[in-house]
Amino acid sequence: MSECPNCGTQPSVNNCPQGHTFCDSCSIVICITPGEMLARDFNNFCPTCNNRAVNNAVHPTPQPPNAFFCPITHSMMKDPAIIQDGVSYEYEAIKTWLDKNYTSPVTNEDIDEEIIIKNTNLKNIINLWLEAHGKKHEDFD
Repeated sequence: MSECPNCGTQPSVNNCPQGHTFCDSCSIVICITPGEMLARDFNNFCPTCNNRAVNNAVHPTPQPPNAFFCPITHSMMKDPAIIQDGVSYEYEAIKTWLDKNYTSPVTNEDIDEEIIIKNTNLKNIINLWLEAHGKKHEDFD
């Protein structure tokens, strides 16, 4: 097989039960139409049909990015909100913090407690990651 068009490595042959061949290094499907070639991290699952590879290698359990966790509660955020310091927090946690403090819990800079904005984009990204990996928020508490 030729090198992966995405990462340039010589991929090991991984075929899912649907016959798709994909690169282990970047989890991109190689033997399908170019329009379907999207890099994804499915941890040795075929990105096209989400089936486990037949000759799969052992991969560590995927870990969510640190940005998914609230710096106050250290739990994965369900309702992220962002304040002036540019950091996202669990909404209720930052609201409680700002009721008693006037500084950022991360940067220690002065914060206007009136400005708390729900971070809908981060919430959607977290939920998509959880769904793609078959996980729940509670798995990371």
